[in-house]
Amino acid sequence: MVTLLKIYQNLYIIKIISHTFLGDDISLLLKIYRALIRSKAEYGSTIFRNTDQKYLNIFNTPLNTGVHFVLRCFKSSPIKSLRNSANEFSPNIRRTY
Repeated sequence: MVTLLKIYQNLYIIKIISHTFLGDDISLLLKIYRALIRSKAEYGSTIFRNTDQKYLNIFNTPLNTGVHFVLRCFKSSPIKSLRNSANEFSPNIRRTY
């Protein structure tokens, strides 16, 4: 649970950065997202990839929120299309690799 707390703290950092003059550079925000959020969420993910989907959604939610913050989209935007625009694979695919 400490990892999940760190992920949400880092989400707040991305939210703040995306509303400054640095938020115009989406590639920079994607690099920050990958370094701060995705790396922590994927650490040891091969161990728990076979768990129940409801527990995996606990880690998928901040990953989806991070993509929303980076691309500055509405919460109602479909996550599949946002992941395509950000050139990101879904967390389930990344866990298998």
